[in-house]
Amino acid sequence: MNQPDLPLRQRLVMGAARLITGRPRIVASAVLLLLGVLWAHLPRLAFRTDVDDFVVEKDPVRLLGLAAESVFTRNEHVVVAFETADLFTPDSLRRLREATDALLAVEGVADAISLARVEDMKGTEDAFVVEPLFDEIPPAGAAMEALRRRTLGNPLYRNALVSGDGRVAAIIVHLSAESPPGGRAGVVAAIEKTLAPLEKGGPRFRLAGWPITNVKMARFTNADVMRFVPLTLLLTLGTLWWVFRNRRLLLMAGGGIVFTLSATMGLAGLCGIPVSMTVVAVVPLVITLALSDLVHLFTHLNEEAARGGSSRREALARALEPILFPCFLTSVNTAIGFASLMLTPLPAVRWFGFLAAAGMFFEFLITFGVVAPGLLLFPVEKIYRSVEARRRRAIPRLVSFVHEAVRARPRTALALCLAVVIASLFQARRVRVETSPMEFFPPRNAYRQDIEFVRDRLAGVTVIDLSFRAADPNAFRDPLFLNRLRAAQEKIEAIPGVDKAISLTDFFMEMNEAFHADDPAQRRLPGTRRMVDQYLLLYGGEDMREYVNEAFNWTRVRIRLHADGSAAVLAILGKIRSILGETPWPGVEWEFIGKMADLVRSQVVMVNGQVQNILSAVFGIGLVMAVVLRSLPLTLLFLVPNLFPVLVNFGLMGARGITLNTGTALIAASAFGIIVDDTVHFFVRYRERRWAGVPVAEALHEVTEEKGEASLSSAFVLSMGFAVLMLSEFEPIFFYGLLNVAIMAVGMAGDMVFLKSLFYIGLASRFRREPAPAP
Repeated sequence: MNQPDLPLRQRLVMGAARLITGRPRIVASAVLLLLGVLWAHLPRLAFRTDVDDFVVEKDPVRLLGLAAESVFTRNEHVVVAFETADLFTPDSLRRLREATDALLAVEGVADAISLARVEDMKGTEDAFVVEPLFDEIPPAGAAMEALRRRTLGNPLYRNALVSGDGRVAAIIVHLSAESPPGGRAGVVAAIEKTLAPLEKGGPRFRLAGWPITNVKMARFTNADVMRFVPLTLLLTLGTLWWVFRNRRLLLMAGGGIVFTLSATMGLAGLCGIPVSMTVVAVVPLVITLALSDLVHLFTHLNEEAARGGSSRREALARALEPILFPCFLTSVNTAIGFASLMLTPLPAVRWFGFLAAAGMFFEFLITFGVVAPGLLLFPVEKIYRSVEARRRRAIPRLVSFVHEAVRARPRTALALCLAVVIASLFQARRVRVETSPMEFFPPRNAYRQDIEFVRDRLAGVTVIDLSFRAADPNAFRDPLFLNRLRAAQEKIEAIPGVDKAISLTDFFMEMNEAFHADDPAQRRLPGTRRMVDQYLLLYGGEDMREYVNEAFNWTRVRIRLHADGSAAVLAILGKIRSILGETPWPGVEWEFIGKMADLVRSQVVMVNGQVQNILSAVFGIGLVMAVVLRSLPLTLLFLVPNLFPVLVNFGLMGARGITLNTGTALIAASAFGIIVDDTVHFFVRYRERRWAGVPVAEALHEVTEEKGEASLSSAFVLSMGFAVLMLSEFEPIFFYGLLNVAIMAVGMAGDMVFLKSLFYIGLASRFRREPAPAP
């Protein structure tokens, strides 16, 4: 057949192969010049040391929360706690004051509240005064016992600043709204550095709270991934060496990985995307996926391509022609899988999807624009393998064994796959939607132990703010509103899982008690607006400003929860909504705001977006393959073995109790894009053989012989890369590695067993009966 008579796609592929082999220096220079623009932006990479990008950017409720942070004092805080045999001793209170004063001096700390600095209302004959709980530390004896009784009897202090048994003290360290150099991570590091010398000869300080969790998660993730990146690179290259046993190919593969990774991270620098927890996860992903096309390229470097004494250029052109188009398709399909994540409103997930998708195109350009031309530097006999030698290797023999087993027992193979599908459907019902930042850390981790200590000895560190707003100034001086708020607050505190709730009503009740000569029986809300106004004239403190604005038309209830898991928080929020729905709030709007409320809403958005992301990936990839295959039945058949591992993924999660959280929610849609790669190679080549008039059974055997080794080798290399992440003790990284390894294994089973069994038992009988369509 003359070249003009060849199909357009084949002519384009041959033209591309001839261009790569005929003008290798020009092609490589052009690709390197293009990517060099991205590499030049590597110095612009900025590292982010928190996880604040896991929130919905333009969520109106989040914007309300941000507005509240500018209105109320004391928003983000860290709990610093320590335990003694008895807090109410001169030495223990002196240690508490020393630590409080030291923390006040830390840059980025707006305030530090403890028993050593807290405001106290003390009654007189016909008034009350606001002054520190104590100026001078009282000596042991009657004065100290009086301080103990007064402190433990005050609901504002008990389980907030001191444990009920008087042994654990807490310092509430409020962070400044304006971040100092180094941001939140810098403040946390300064707090840790400040407390370190104070621990000598005394109890250990325990730190908890969302700012600490935020920074610790970022530290843990970044440290793990940075530690595993070299290991991932070594293991994947080592696996590549085991497959090909050729140091020249190993050298080219290493260069291709470095170039691809540099281009991807350079794009992040160009676009101003910070290196956050999800962006760091792109690094091992790109390392492993960059090898996928390289494996297919290296597998086709065999003596058949170099037969007849061909020159290096001709031999490489023959090796490139069968794989250029399917490798391009795999890059497109994988990019579609990752790009589906860009539909989410969460910046962290969008950045992950964007960079991973871009990395797929970079690896294609570098594989065929740099590595392939670079292969011309080596003599044919140094890099091309004997077909017989290849067949003797373990992977080709395994491929051949599985193929023959499925051909001989297709119904048994299909029954096994369907049994796995049924079991996965059953187990998938048990998947729980839950993100618990505390449980991301292993039980023996010091920070997790600190959280549990503070939660169990004082109160939970998960804070939900319940906002109330009214249009009328001074609306919240109305005793009717205050009584409604108090009644709701008491019901909220009775909900299991709620440790403590504080609002401005607690301050008015304390004022009323103090005004009546500290009579505990008078610890109730003032009965008239006149008394409310009079108390506010007498009150000269600042602590209440944490709960109400100056105009008294915006207030909040700060609720401390025992659990931090999203499922438990959502359940509690649902109960609070029911409580608030029982009471009319005329002229008042209420809403849950704050960091934890933002994260819970983000979790709902991410999980609900799972179906959208998967469907987007399936639709996009299916559309591409429908255009390529020009057959709706074949396209549907193409999707079967690729949806199989996604389903098994959810079944495995249900069976193993792995929750659907902010880490595992990223896997399904992106995994679908990864696992289609080998199916693409199979179907493209299968369709070509059918167009050539080859019968179905013979076409299956030929394609398996030609593509099986590359597909299994590629999956094996990818699995080794992901398996490294299973060494992590940080739950999101561990399960990201585990589930991706499982998906790669099940994906290969889908291609080698499920798909082949469908062909062999006659699901593809339509293609046996019909004549092969013209290309």
